[in-house]
Formats: sequence, structure tokens, C-alpha cells
Amino acid sequence: MIVRFSSPEESFFPQKQCDEDDAAHQEAIMDVITLFEQAMATKEDMRKRYAECKDISPERRVVLQKNLDDEA
Repeated sequence: MIVRFSSPEESFFPQKQCDEDDAAHQEAIMDVITLFEQAMATKEDMRKRYAECKDISPERRVVLQKNLDDEA
């Protein structure tokens, strides 16, 4: 279906809405990327702290390592 507009002003509004939708989608994607990067940084911090712990029994260390690997 082709929509014909009688004036340039009428054709401006659908394009403006598309541009606004695209900007909203891009912003949402950037928000998701930021959340993902924060989650990865938190997980990496947990891995570093885990590696620094010296008082974890070998049995418990195996369970913790398995949980960290399963979440990856």
C-alpha cells in the first residue's frame, strides 16, 4: 500500500515518528549493553575475590568453581 501525502508537512510526521522510534530503540540497546558490561564486571570482581580466598576448603572450592562456570 502506498500512501500519498498532499503536502510536505504531512509526510514529515510519519518520518519524525520513525526517527523517534529508532532513537528509542538505540537507547534501549545501549542500556542493555551497559547492564551487560556491569554484570560482567561484577562477575569478574567475584572471580578475583574468590581467587584471593585462602580459607576455602578444597571441596567447597570445587562447588564454587562449578557454580561460576555454570553461570558463564
